[in-house]
Amino acid sequence: MTALHTLWILFGALALVGAATVVFARNPLRAALGLLLTFFSYGVLFILLGSPFLGFVFIILYAGAIVTLFLFILMLLNLRQPWMDHDFSLKGYLTILTVGALYLATIYAFSRSSLASLTWTPRLFSPDAVVPGLFGSLLIPFEILSVLLLVALLASFALARGKEENA
Repeated sequence: MTALHTLWILFGALALVGAATVVFARNPLRAALGLLLTFFSYGVLFILLGSPFLGFVFIILYAGAIVTLFLFILMLLNLRQPWMDHDFSLKGYLTILTVGALYLATIYAFSRSSLASLTWTPRLFSPDAVVPGLFGSLLIPFEILSVLLLVALLASFALARGKEENA
């Protein structure tokens, strides 16, 4: 086993731990930190796959900006109570088992399909391949998304201000 394989296993396991933290954390702040760990691990995995542009976009954009925005909003809203009760009933355990079985069936089907034999091409996510689409045909959807994120940020400020005035 080479150092590359060891790094791949390490950051894959960190991504799984971060994703499990997002799902099972009682505190929303810890869930956001688990999301940060997951996005950072995905970025490193893309770098290890030979696509440094996509990896750094994941680290800078998702882990750096979006999770920081989530943390800022969570701290601004000052959430004290957990969003849901983690006392699972039989229905909760059956849901977890069903989702796990579907996940394993998907992995099995993918390993048997012809998609598993495809090779990774780092050129697919290189800046030369991404920039023409981003500044060409995808410019309008990209700008609409940025305005939507700005509106969501302003709405979170308005919600937080409304809570302070009512308290």
